Amino acid sequence: MRYTRAVKVGILKKVLPPENRSVSEINREMGINYQTIKNWIKQHESGTFNDVSSESCPRFMTPKEKYQVLLD
Repeated sequence: MRYTRAVKVGILKKVLPPENRSVSEINREMGINYQTIKNWIKQHESGTFNDVSSESCPRFMTPKEKYQVLLD
């Protein structure tokens, strides 16, 4: 399953400081695979999270995200 960038950033905000919630807690709450969340954390820590290659394909963007791209 693909997740939008907004979802990924939202999850990272929950597991990184200042919230520091556990990956297991977020996994149970959101239903997102534990290892998927761990991979996003690794990407964030290594600086590759913002790479273009890690962003989802435009066909997976929400209508709001597509609209924002048009405005930019």
